[in-house]
Amino acid sequence: MATKKPKEHSSVKKAFEDVPEIGHGWKWHYDTAYNVLWWLIKHKKVAPAPIRSLALQGVNNLIQINELDRLKIWNEDDRYHNIHIPEDEHVTVASVIVVELFTPNEAATLEKYIKKNKWNERTRTATRETNSERLAQARSRNGMSWWRLADVVNTEGYYVPDAHRTRLPDGIEWVQLKAIQVGSGLTAVVARVNFNDTHSKKLDDVWHADHEPYMERSKTMGAFSKLHPVDRQFATYKATQKTRDDLHSLARDWMTKHCPGYFAMHGEKQLSMDVMMTERYNPVSKSAKRPDNDVHDALRALGIDGSDFYRITAPEIPDMLLAQASRLSESVIDPERTWGLVVNRGKIVKSTENFKGFGGDANHAVSYIAEERVGPTLVLLAISQLLLVLEAQYAKLRDGAQLQHKKFKVGSVNSLSGIVLDSSLTLASIRQDVANLRRHKRWFEGANFVMTPAPIFIAKLKPEEKKPIGFFNDVMDRNDGTFKRLSKLDSDYRDILTTISQLGATGTDIKTGRWALAVSALSLIVAIIALYVSYKTGVPPSATGGN
Repeated sequence: MATKKPKEHSSVKKAFEDVPEIGHGWKWHYDTAYNVLWWLIKHKKVAPAPIRSLALQGVNNLIQINELDRLKIWNEDDRYHNIHIPEDEHVTVASVIVVELFTPNEAATLEKYIKKNKWNERTRTATRETNSERLAQARSRNGMSWWRLADVVNTEGYYVPDAHRTRLPDGIEWVQLKAIQVGSGLTAVVARVNFNDTHSKKLDDVWHADHEPYMERSKTMGAFSKLHPVDRQFATYKATQKTRDDLHSLARDWMTKHCPGYFAMHGEKQLSMDVMMTERYNPVSKSAKRPDNDVHDALRALGIDGSDFYRITAPEIPDMLLAQASRLSESVIDPERTWGLVVNRGKIVKSTENFKGFGGDANHAVSYIAEERVGPTLVLLAISQLLLVLEAQYAKLRDGAQLQHKKFKVGSVNSLSGIVLDSSLTLASIRQDVANLRRHKRWFEGANFVMTPAPIFIAKLKPEEKKPIGFFNDVMDRNDGTFKRLSKLDSDYRDILTTISQLGATGTDIKTGRWALAVSALSLIVAIIALYVSYKTGVPPSATGGN
């Protein structure tokens, strides 16, 4: 009895029957061009090297066009080149929470933008203190550890007490800003950017849309950039993840414009987290069964890995999963600065009783819980990213120091001094503040997240491997390691700066000595000329012309 061939094998055979491999026949319009170009490549006496090089580039491009034509007619049931989003599954992005940090170098900038945005004019507390006054008190460790900085609503939005009304970007209806003081030298501003209904469903619309194969051109090859066909599966991945990233960018851009801090000042993306609600998928399911292929691929399109080894959850919000953006290949989203809080809508509505205060609006209720419970953890993660930015800055200085300062110019030395001073001040300040977090963990309000192995892996683990890991301590341990590396780099660079300054001073002294010699030589020449003139005229050089 003959065995039935796998479906994917039959799909491959059918695709190559409909669109043969290029050069095998004259059915397709590019076969002629392909064969002509190969003739030029083979006949070196007819075509010079530059022509053959262009011909080879043309052959490579035609091969990619041939592959694209094949992908367009590929069997849509073959999951290796297609993706099938469950029709009854939908996703809503209620909001994006953005964290910006203000070190001692950016404290004045925060106060400047508080006044510029007129956030001092309104208060939601019984006191008459302005935000500037609260900021000064908090940084002197005499004020509140956190306070509501401002509420910003659209000019045509609904009523929010004491809110500042302004024209918000399309899609944003309400921004809530909270200031969190970490120690005395580090202030965090957490902004919850709430989207309107249209923008909340934008990701779902793109997720369920039909995405056909297309040709993509690489961005790093210049005039001879390489063409690359994208099948339906990766077309869906890229389009969906780009839409999710656009929502994060919308929130980050608003923050950069109205409240820029350390990340914005250094041209870096702020850390952000979206609140993502699903209709059917349960991110905290206790089932040990791996999600089926359609669900797995659908989650991957969203930038979520449904088979992560560890789950990050908290007992205060047991039905919510904190997940970093997927690091899978072809990811459009920045995995380092992008997080998500994934929630099943039905499950969270049943377990949460405070929806009445939001008019029964699950989007706003879950966003409020997310900002309140997860905000402090996001601040801790943002601090980790700040340390990585510092480390990258030191590495950049190291790699460019010799080239930039080999001539020991005063301007170059001053530039290096400014960068090292800025980095050293930031490092010294936040190191003490972050160290205090570990000693006074109770101050660190919010959910106590833990990392536990996913049920699918539990059966294969040893008892000691099943124990949960405290997420706070895990992040703090990694920060401690980064601090040690940064302290060593900071010490090394201050020594290098001292050496460069000394060499620069030596170089300046040598140049000054050369100029002094040149002036002395010029004076000698002038004296010789004066003596020669006096000898010819018979008038002494010191004669005044009187009797």
